[in-house]
Amino acid sequence: MLIERIFLGNHPLIDFLNTWLSPNGEAVETLGSGNAYLDWLVAAGLLDNSRAEELAERVGGKVLDAAATEARKVREWLRAWLSRWRVHPRADYRKETDVLNELL
Repeated sequence: MLIERIFLGNHPLIDFLNTWLSPNGEAVETLGSGNAYLDWLVAAGLLDNSRAEELAERVGGKVLDAAATEARKVREWLRAWLSRWRVHPRADYRKETDVLNELL
């Protein structure tokens, strides 16, 4: 099944947060495998095809699948943080900012 990707946020991070949605708003995991994650990175313009192919050859499927798993965890962590921020925008988010800086 081909999963259509959504790029409406005008920024890769916002589009990354929407990688679990289908165009009609249904919950659909679009980063279900390492190859799907690489495909999304290419579609988002963050990686070109030749580098994606090179990376896939170099690290293999298990490593790519693990990277996709970590990407989904980061996405869900970010979504939860943004949900908390919407309710309490003035709360102290130093811990979250430290985690985000570490990720970057």
